[in-house]
Amino acid sequence: DSKGSPRVMGFEDLHLTSKYKFVDETSVIPAFAFSLDIKIPSANEKKGLSTEKWEEGLLLIATKSISPVVVSINVGCLIVNRPSENTKNRILGGLSLEWPFAQSWSAVGEVFGASREAAHEHNEAAFQVGFRYFLTSQIVLDAAMGRSVTSTGNAIRGTVGLTWTVDMARILSNGTSQ
Repeated sequence: DSKGSPRVMGFEDLHLTSKYKFVDETSVIPAFAFSLDIKIPSANEKKGLSTEKWEEGLLLIATKSISPVVVSINVGCLIVNRPSENTKNRILGGLSLEWPFAQSWSAVGEVFGASREAAHEHNEAAFQVGFRYFLTSQIVLDAAMGRSVTSTGNAIRGTVGLTWTVDMARILSNGTSQ
């Protein structure tokens, strides 16, 4: 809820995200990955929960383990299909920390921001803290809560996620060698 605007409750648009790691971490170099996030306009636009536009988010992610913490830095852009005076392409950035504190459990925290959505809007900055639970090495559940760190933006935000990791390179190489 932005300052001065009426409270809005409900689910925002659905996001489908994929990530591809193209550089493995070494003792000196961080791992690098590319992420593609597709926003499907599925929420109520009349309540202000959707722009009713498909959007693609592109991120470059650098991740480095600094025992016992894992640090990630993200930079990217959000591409709005058919931008208008009410929506425009945006620059994104963030920093996250993950601390494995027990078998199968990690605490996570992140701060992130985005350039303004439209000419009359403000830039966004927010944080979230939460947990990740590793069901297996390939399936992770996560949940986090947070809020905006500026007077504009979401008063309270929450995310829940399911991550399924698939080693596409191994699958493709096994398929071609047979």
